[in-house]
Amino acid sequence: MCLRFKIVGDWVLDKNTGLFWLRRPPPRTTYTFREANVFAERINGRLPTIKEFVSLFDYSEYNPALPKDHKFIDIQCSYYWTGVSCADAKSQVWCISMRYGTIHGTASYGYNHVWPVKESLPSA
Repeated sequence: MCLRFKIVGDWVLDKNTGLFWLRRPPPRTTYTFREANVFAERINGRLPTIKEFVSLFDYSEYNPALPKDHKFIDIQCSYYWTGVSCADAKSQVWCISMRYGTIHGTASYGYNHVWPVKESLPSA
């Protein structure tokens, strides 16, 4: 049996996409879009795209909308920033609700959670 998620230090590898997600995003802490980008960059990550977030979802689950075998800790059932601005409203950014896996636009000066992702980890 091949498990989809593998813990690698502070990160979780999603074997379906090859992406590394922070295992424990900052719990109960929210950031503006700018602050979220700074946080992600500080740990050598970035904000995920909508497509990357959606790749995590299991729509048969909710609170959070993640597969039962996920390895993440303290995922909040509220909104997380993506790195994608809304095309028709540049002052808004797409956010993902982890409760049901829905997508919403919100003002970039609003406050949401941050969940960094990266393509690879440094070699040991």
